[in-house]
Amino acid sequence: MAGRIIKRVLVVDDDPSLRAAVAEQVAAYGLVPLLAADGAEALGLLGKGPRPAVILLDVLMPRMGGRDFVARLRRIPRLARIPIVIMTGLTRRAPLPRVDAVLAKPFDGRELRATLVRVGVLPPPRLRNRPGKVTSNLAGR
Repeated sequence: MAGRIIKRVLVVDDDPSLRAAVAEQVAAYGLVPLLAADGAEALGLLGKGPRPAVILLDVLMPRMGGRDFVARLRRIPRLARIPIVIMTGLTRRAPLPRVDAVLAKPFDGRELRATLVRVGVLPPPRLRNRPGKVTSNLAGR
């Protein structure tokens, strides 16, 4: 597939089953998932490879949580403008870092897809043509 842009999605969560489920869904959208168990591992991946199109990030993780990760990432000019989506199960209105979107856990594939569209990683869904009668307001003129 010459000329195709490969969009990578960095999924950062300490829950291996959630990481795997999100990775599977991301791959179903034609994106390439990269996985990290915490912010420190994610920074290591970002230092080695190409920039992802978006980062899906948990807030509460061991070693380096989402808040610290966002603060460090925003200080690295090459990486500072990557869209970040917080995935959180926090029910209280805890202060969250400044990010592009928030995805409340639990979420489903439709919510994930809508969020990836909203941050510009996926194109909006195409409207389907529905067979049927076409009417026009100009018909009587």
